[in-house]
Amino acid sequence: MGAPPPEPEKKCPPGLPAWLATFGDLMSLLLCFFVLLLSFATIDAKKMKKVVSGMDKAFGVQSEVEAHSTPMGTSIITDKFSPNVTKKTTKDSVRQETTRSTKKILAKQQGSDGESDQDALKKEIQKDTKKLEKALKLETFIRSAEVEGKDQMVLIRLKDKAAFKTGKAELNRSIRPALKKISKALIKMKGRILIIGHTDNIPISNEDFSSNWELSSRRATAVLHTMLDYSPKLSSRIQAEGHADIDPIGDNRDPMGRSSNRRVEIILRK
Repeated sequence: MGAPPPEPEKKCPPGLPAWLATFGDLMSLLLCFFVLLLSFATIDAKKMKKVVSGMDKAFGVQSEVEAHSTPMGTSIITDKFSPNVTKKTTKDSVRQETTRSTKKILAKQQGSDGESDQDALKKEIQKDTKKLEKALKLETFIRSAEVEGKDQMVLIRLKDKAAFKTGKAELNRSIRPALKKISKALIKMKGRILIIGHTDNIPISNEDFSSNWELSSRRATAVLHTMLDYSPKLSSRIQAEGHADIDPIGDNRDPMGRSSNRRVEIILRK
């Protein structure tokens, strides 16, 4: 017998085999998966929010949830990780321009050298205090007057017997030069001027005064009129009050304390 005849060649069907399509789909999915992981590695919160809002409009199933922290990603290795924060460029940075009105407000709140109103006021009080201390150097030395700068005012305290005799409201001649110096200095300073008369707690009742309230008021008024005689321009910003014994600075139970309480205070209030 002879050899069998060769079988005819099988012709391949046209086109790619079916398994190759499945393999191609698998490769595409793997590529998309790794691209997705890479995109989660560096998240820009603003861009991510725009993408989510776009999905919301496209599908209509995305609900808006308020985020209280940086968005967290999920991967095969760990459940949560914090994405790297993308550095901002100078082009996308938000800057605030200062308008002219804002500059005016800042100029009112700050001095020309950038200092605040409180700092400027403190310096002004210190400056005025030094001027009054210099003007009343003799009176301070003989302890007939005191000058003190505190809070938002400059205080000049005229001592008891230096200004008035006991139970009287007529100024002593010896205190008039001091009042002249004070009035001349205050005319160059800013602020309102308040003159307050004080007494001790021992009641007074005579033909001139029915109470300590009247005595303290008359003494403050006497100082006011004398200062206006020396500087009439102070009339628009000066006033007088009598406080009797309601604001003591010493102990009324001993003579020294009562003596310190009998006083007249001239206050330059800023």
